[in-house]
Amino acid sequence: MYREVFETVLFYAAMWADGDGWPLLAGLAGGAVLFVLLAALLLRTSARLPIGQLFASNSLLVAVLAVVLAGQGVAGLQATGQVASSTVAFPRIDLLGIRPTWQTLLARLAAVLFVVAAYLKSMRSVATATTRRNDTTSRPAATSSISGRADSK
Repeated sequence: MYREVFETVLFYAAMWADGDGWPLLAGLAGGAVLFVLLAALLLRTSARLPIGQLFASNSLLVAVLAVVLAGQGVAGLQATGQVASSTVAFPRIDLLGIRPTWQTLLARLAAVLFVVAAYLKSMRSVATATTRRNDTTSRPAATSSISGRADSK
């Protein structure tokens, strides 16, 4: 991460040294204004955000990105000659980064299977936790034979 920050600082310093300071300052000011507007919007609406839906949509986005990047990563390795390229009769969809090779399609299939397995495991653990919670709340409290009051455990 430090390397990317350092490269960004060097890029901005080079722009400033070339006399392109005003566009740099305008971009900085525009970014700051957008940041303040977005922060104000989120602070006003965050109490009403359905957090479950937010996390579900973020998880879906990450899963889709994992599948796309798995195929593009293999395609990048094929472009450098580090992985063989075996073409297959499949449409090439540049918007999604789908390339018609066995290696990229198998990488995407592996990513899809991993995402589905993780989802199923997550659903199973949620169902188990819900069942356990329902079992503990549906039992009547044990009463003490001496005092007649509910035991506190």
